[in-house]
Amino acid sequence: MKTKAMAEPTLSDTNLPPHPLRESSAAALGFYELRDLIAGYADSSLGKARIGMLTASRDLGWINQQQGRAAEMQRLFGTGLRFSFAGMFDPQALLDRSRIEGVALEAEEIRNLLGVVDRLAQWRAIVAAPPEGIAGNWPEIEALSAPLLPVDFARLTAGLREKFAPDGTLADGASPALGRIRREIERQQRAIEEGLRATLRRMSEGGAVQEELITVRGERFVIPVKAEW
Repeated sequence: MKTKAMAEPTLSDTNLPPHPLRESSAAALGFYELRDLIAGYADSSLGKARIGMLTASRDLGWINQQQGRAAEMQRLFGTGLRFSFAGMFDPQALLDRSRIEGVALEAEEIRNLLGVVDRLAQWRAIVAAPPEGIAGNWPEIEALSAPLLPVDFARLTAGLREKFAPDGTLADGASPALGRIRREIERQQRAIEEGLRATLRRMSEGGAVQEELITVRGERFVIPVKAEW
């Protein structure tokens, strides 16, 4: 199946900081340099993009909330637990496209979505059973993660994951039609190869071929024929 490169991340979360400072005030405080510095530590393109949307705010409630979240994550990682956000992207564009009648996602795009779901499942497990000393001691992160808890990610992904072979391609059993098509392709390929081998034997007996070998060039079977033949 032909695959497509993933598009740059888009952000469905437009909950920007309230009451932003004037750009001149933010610049005087060195906000933009600080924002770029922090973005450099983000593990994912989604994180970098989200940081890039931040503006300096003078809303004390919002500032305290963000500082509380940061402190809670520090406590979590202080327990020795590690969780990587590397590779995360906003799946909204793919989800929107999948809802269009007649439009199908490529295999690579589905695998990328499964990767996001796997990461969400890992985080859900942490929230559902946090390390000792964290439970009840991270209200901001618990509230932020609460929508994940009712979702059964294993049930969501089980049917999709079995559709892929270990090398990441669609498995023959992904659908009855795909299995039939691939078997027919293999049958046709064997028939072509058998016909070419018969032709090669006849040409070899007449000394017309350079070597008794069938090669593939540009997705076509090729018999090397002597130039003078």
